[in-house]
Amino acid sequence: MKKALFILLLIPFTSFSQGKLKTAKQNLNQKSTSKSSTGKRVVKTSSTSTSKNNYSSSFSDDIGLSSFLAEVLFFGTVGVVAGVAEERDLNPYPYFYDNEGEYAAELSDTGKKQSFKLGTNYLFNNVGGLEVNAVYKPIPILGIDVSYIHFSEKNRTYTDVLDVSSVMLNYYRIREKNISLWWGLGATYVGNEVRKMGFAYNLGMEIYPVKPISFHASWKESFINESEIGVLKTQLKYHVKKNAFFVGYHHYQIAGEDISGPAIGVEILF
Repeated sequence: MKKALFILLLIPFTSFSQGKLKTAKQNLNQKSTSKSSTGKRVVKTSSTSTSKNNYSSSFSDDIGLSSFLAEVLFFGTVGVVAGVAEERDLNPYPYFYDNEGEYAAELSDTGKKQSFKLGTNYLFNNVGGLEVNAVYKPIPILGIDVSYIHFSEKNRTYTDVLDVSSVMLNYYRIREKNISLWWGLGATYVGNEVRKMGFAYNLGMEIYPVKPISFHASWKESFINESEIGVLKTQLKYHVKKNAFFVGYHHYQIAGEDISGPAIGVEILF
């Protein structure tokens, strides 16, 4: 009798102890509709279909700020894609001149035509996230942005992981001495049990108000198998020549699962 009572008490605990990463991977693997042999559109049913409907409305609410930022950056970058972009050089590093950030106001002998930046950051959350990213600019107006983030979540009996990689081609439309704005297109790949790739776009800006501080804000959205992965980053950076240290807040929405928290990181410019 005692054993039966213990099992009954344990069933609801084990049923609702599923972690965020496992739920996210199930949602990323799930397709909402399919076609039957007769060609009719049929809705698939699964254990996660109800939860997917439940989080859809909360997902829309949570990314309200992200959508607003995306619109602002869109009209500041894509919206002005037409026209002649003035030629700019890259400074050897931000605040090489006291009042200039990444881009030089005027062409000079000290200006650079290309750059490579390597960075890493860690997200503090019940689901930890260690990210490595690199941005190579072969010319001041274009950049290849590569990122890889490893999420890990400790559960009672095991540690769940999720790896997300992306490659973006960024167009730096606004390149002024105190601000840069860009947008990009690319692809995102989700590994582990998902193993799927999808289209991605991003928007971002970096503001250099006063030496040695800068403010970074960016939004990236990826479309994986009928689900979305949204990433909103805000960072406050402190520049020391070719190095930058930052604190910020990173907000991830992975197929409806919210993984957000403070982040710290470092960047090195080569």
